[in-house]
Amino acid sequence: MRHPLHVAVPVTPPGPRAAARPAARHRRPRRDSALRAGAAAPARVPPARRLAAGLGLTCVLVATALTALVLFVAGRSGRVTVVPFPSPHEE
Repeated sequence: MRHPLHVAVPVTPPGPRAAARPAARHRRPRRDSALRAGAAAPARVPPARRLAAGLGLTCVLVATALTALVLFVAGRSGRVTVVPFPSPHEE
């Protein structure tokens, strides 16, 4: 904000008058790159939905790790034999 007593005074440069410059050409705004758009995408998601998505992903990763751990420990102990599901094409 300008000071209320500010007064704009036109100033002409000393010396011979220079040729008038052509009007400034403004560039078109850049399009968002895929990287920039990808980085901005999470900002458009509401925080509660981001939290829910993060918790869902965390639950899936933990369940996967626990399943792998149980199968690994059970397989090493020899108590449980992991049997693959039968193929629907087998009879």
